[in-house]
Amino acid sequence: MRVMRLFTVLLFALSLAPSALAQSDSTDPFAVTVQGDTLRGDVELKDPLLGRRHVLIDGERREIDEFSYLQVDGDLLAVVDGRGLAKLVQDGRVRFYSRSEYSPGTPGFGVPGTPGAVAGTPGGSTEYGYIQIGDGPVQDATTAALRQAFQDNPESMRQLDRMRTLSTTRWIVTGLGVAAFVTGAALMIQAEENGEDYTPYAPIVVGGGVAIGVSNFVFPTMISGARRQAIDAYNRD
Repeated sequence: MRVMRLFTVLLFALSLAPSALAQSDSTDPFAVTVQGDTLRGDVELKDPLLGRRHVLIDGERREIDEFSYLQVDGDLLAVVDGRGLAKLVQDGRVRFYSRSEYSPGTPGFGVPGTPGAVAGTPGGSTEYGYIQIGDGPVQDATTAALRQAFQDNPESMRQLDRMRTLSTTRWIVTGLGVAAFVTGAALMIQAEENGEDYTPYAPIVVGGGVAIGVSNFVFPTMISGARRQAIDAYNRD
């Protein structure tokens, strides 16, 4: 069916001793335990296809949750959420760490528009952010945490307001896009089943798909940029 072909196309918070933080200026590998001890030597991060991700310290296997920080290949990594690793991407009085998780999505089955058919969901990458104020613990970069940290910096607060506006707009655009796509698809299927011309409804479907794409790919970049500017403004002050 021509309509179906069109659809196919569119479709830790753990604290760190000040002496250990001072080592982040060096690119030499090291590991900081949860007790605050700094281990130096050959530090390797192992991520096997089968089995648990772990660390080798001079060839000795150690579990990730034994550490607060790792420096591997010049990157400073904070251990977050038990066994997650977030990379330091902004340094200063407030440090920002980032990690991403990829979701493969789910496959659909059945012929779209027919009873029992289930549409698949697209995969994508989700960024998780963490902040560290001074030598304090690494914590989730929630809006509340950011506002508390930056409350005395007008420029940072302005960027956080912009970040909130972008987040709200993103969900509005997403909702409108999904509504337009579903409505347009239903109208096109109905028109084709009735032997009518379905092409007048194609722009609705296309517009909905574009809106969904913008909300998933454009807005996250803008939101991340506003957050980065808020942190930079505070660190420059």
